[in-house]
Amino acid sequence: MKKLLPLLLFVIFIVTSGSAQGKKSKAYVMSWDISIYQDNTDGFMNFSDFWKTPEIEYYSKEYKKRIGPALEKAFKEEDEINFKLAPLKTYTPDEMQQLIKVKDFVRDEYWQTYLPSGKYRNKKYEKTPNSEYIEALNYFADKMNSDILTFIFLDGHVKEKPNKKGEYDENAKGYINYTGVIINANNGKVIEDFQETYPKNSAGSVINNSVPRTVLTEKEIDKISRKFIKKLARDYQKAIAKVEK
Repeated sequence: MKKLLPLLLFVIFIVTSGSAQGKKSKAYVMSWDISIYQDNTDGFMNFSDFWKTPEIEYYSKEYKKRIGPALEKAFKEEDEINFKLAPLKTYTPDEMQQLIKVKDFVRDEYWQTYLPSGKYRNKKYEKTPNSEYIEALNYFADKMNSDILTFIFLDGHVKEKPNKKGEYDENAKGYINYTGVIINANNGKVIEDFQETYPKNSAGSVINNSVPRTVLTEKEIDKISRKFIKKLARDYQKAIAKVEK
């Protein structure tokens, strides 16, 4: 019996562990958008140009091809959360147009919910939810069978220009912002949000030459994607706890 006890405990551990893994929380991700802009933040005098940054469609298209697979890989490797991605390929053209509108609503809700300053990060605006926004959220929430939906926005800023032939370098040098917004589909409110800038910015660095930049290679993209998803998984647990209260 003494010899069987350690074996019995081991079997119980394996069964319990497997059962726990099978009950991982699911995070329902609607989509991610990737836009790469011209970096105009060289100095204080050019700070106003930050809001006029034109999109570099070449890099938006090319980095979408790289970041999409990197995020999916990071989703699959995350142990704490079972990420479920919306099957966008099965959506009708009308549904895709509706999703574009929803994402615009999410961006608007996110930026108007919080003041754009770390000091006042927790100060929320009180505003009446848009009924069209709530209705659209409910539609996709029903499709995903979840009251909590996640949207991801990626905005990159690069200091690259085409050569005389109009060609760009394969790897751009700049920085990229990953933003995850976790939404309560019942009322449209932001439950949790998370931003990760890579390379890491220091406070106020966007108004001078200290903005760190790096060459955004496959290796760098993979590294920041995994870091972002790990933090997003922790935020999703917080979101579930808040909704269940």
